[in-house]
Amino acid sequence: MMKKLLTLCAALACTIGATATDYKGGLSVVLNGTPSSYQQANIEVIRQDDGKYELKLADFVMPNGDGKLYVGTIDMQNVEAVESNGETILSAAQQITIAPGSDPDQMWLGPALSVTPIPVKLKASLKGNALRASIHIPFATMGLDIDVLFNSTVLQIPNSGFEDFHIEKSDSKSGYEPNHWHSFLSATGMYASTQNAFSDIHTSVSKDVRPGTVGKSSILVKATNVFGIVANGTITTGRMNAGAMSATDPNNHAFLDITNKDKDANGDPFYTLLAGQPDSLAVWVKFKQATATPEHPYATVNAVITDGTRYQDPEDKAYSNVVAKATDTKIASEDKWVRLSIPFDYDKYAANKADTKAILVTISTNADPGKGSNGDELYVDDMELVYTPKLQGIKVFGNAVDNFSPTTKEYTIKVPQQPTVSDVTPVAVNGFTTLAYIAGEGKPITVVVYSEDLTKSASYTVKYTIDKNVTNGIDNATTTATKKVVGIYNLNGQQVSQKQPGQVYVIKYSDGTAVKELSK
Repeated sequence: MMKKLLTLCAALACTIGATATDYKGGLSVVLNGTPSSYQQANIEVIRQDDGKYELKLADFVMPNGDGKLYVGTIDMQNVEAVESNGETILSAAQQITIAPGSDPDQMWLGPALSVTPIPVKLKASLKGNALRASIHIPFATMGLDIDVLFNSTVLQIPNSGFEDFHIEKSDSKSGYEPNHWHSFLSATGMYASTQNAFSDIHTSVSKDVRPGTVGKSSILVKATNVFGIVANGTITTGRMNAGAMSATDPNNHAFLDITNKDKDANGDPFYTLLAGQPDSLAVWVKFKQATATPEHPYATVNAVITDGTRYQDPEDKAYSNVVAKATDTKIASEDKWVRLSIPFDYDKYAANKADTKAILVTISTNADPGKGSNGDELYVDDMELVYTPKLQGIKVFGNAVDNFSPTTKEYTIKVPQQPTVSDVTPVAVNGFTTLAYIAGEGKPITVVVYSEDLTKSASYTVKYTIDKNVTNGIDNATTTATKKVVGIYNLNGQQVSQKQPGQVYVIKYSDGTAVKELSK
């Protein structure tokens, strides 16, 4: 009995010690330096009892021409972790054997190709509830060099295709609101009940969809009349507040506050989290005024990225928690579907130094409160936050490529010796979304940079000639006039000539000292 009890306690201790989290996100594959496919995938992360980590990409499948290459399950254990500013940085270079996938009837090629374990490199970041990872898998026997990029951060607005709806009720009134979006039926404020009692419902499901969509529905937002005053049709990712009788009173607004615990009838909060910084907002709209009002002819879309603390639209004061805004106040009444592309302005709000945590999108039948006409209709479909690839520069042997421009895709440089991938540093905001590839000696350098959501990529080609007189920028790095860097080593003890962003290195100096640092 005692032996069984001890065994049970040991098993329980192991269960408590190891914690597993499943991350769902976007995954892109780069094959031999050429961007390939984008897909949704899951990566399981397990924190081991000893503080190290295990990462498992199960059932990995990648494109192969018109077909698919069924690789298998990539499982990396005992991965070292370094904590830095609330972020856990994972890094490993291991010899592994790829396991079969979960489907026993499928021919998984990974196990056969890794009978002799293959070298796989991992770098990853855990921050908040998100995982970003890059896995390098070389299949030398098949001439395949594979890079897998993964990102699970929240980068889009849920239900932005307006396919899912739920019923909201306000006293005796009920109607449809899109999941994760809200209008007057779910509003708060002292006049919310009055607004709903004396007004027609503002939102409904529409089967009138934008051209080319794969979706089946859109949202129809409609202006109504309350006591002779036009009540603009409005939807928001936050919550509506009906706090005054006057339409122009700022107590009537949409707001977000990620500390607010209220939920709508579908169980969703009255805010939308966001971890990325999109370049623009794209959305399809169809607007028709019931009665032309030349003084107030336009509908509006306004998106505000904030740090998640309370913010309202329209503003009642100057807010210092704004990261960026994308606004279109001139959506004309054309009664046809139009795709809008609205850029985000970050520069205007850079002085706020606010962190990106949430987004408030508000869409209304008129840019001016209480204006327009009763019955104005605004259809909305397929909204997307758009991210573009951004490369700031390229360094080879520590030397920046001269006259770099993101729009120029080919360069020619001189180097002191034949470069390897570790000698090339793409300079970008998020280093893990970039990679370099060299097909062989004398072959050009290919640099690939991905957008933050991994759906778009841009490739750059750097040709080179070897010139022994060219200075190696890394070899000449110094911290002071007398303290020269004599060696840079990764956590596996291997000497490298170039640091990669997001990796941890040991830097050895000429005076015999050494420091461990995180490369930015």
